[in-house]
Amino acid sequence: MCYLRFPGRVWSLGEIVPESVLIYIASQLKLDPTIITEYSQRDTTRREHLAEIQNHFGFRTFHTSTYKQLSKWLLPFAISSDKGMALVGALIDEMRLRQIIIPAISTVERLASGSQTSRSKISMS
Repeated sequence: MCYLRFPGRVWSLGEIVPESVLIYIASQLKLDPTIITEYSQRDTTRREHLAEIQNHFGFRTFHTSTYKQLSKWLLPFAISSDKGMALVGALIDEMRLRQIIIPAISTVERLASGSQTSRSKISMS
């Protein structure tokens, strides 16, 4: 749940979570931090809990339709800016706001890059 709220993505199998994050989560749950580390090792549990969290809190996965919607949403920003990192940041913020689980960074970068390409085509017209 914490990872879906921020940074907005799924806790990957085998991912090493920063100790400060583990301690913070463990203190909120009144657990030993090692228990949380063990939790991440069982993929089935992670997938089951993700489905429960999505159903209960309304988080959504990133799909082709999401890509198209966000591409249209981002175009006005891309027209006014040539800063790729600013576009990536705006996309991530918007996905968090819409409770969309952030996909791999390569997908986010491709979406931002595509908006910049669209901007270039519009300015050439």
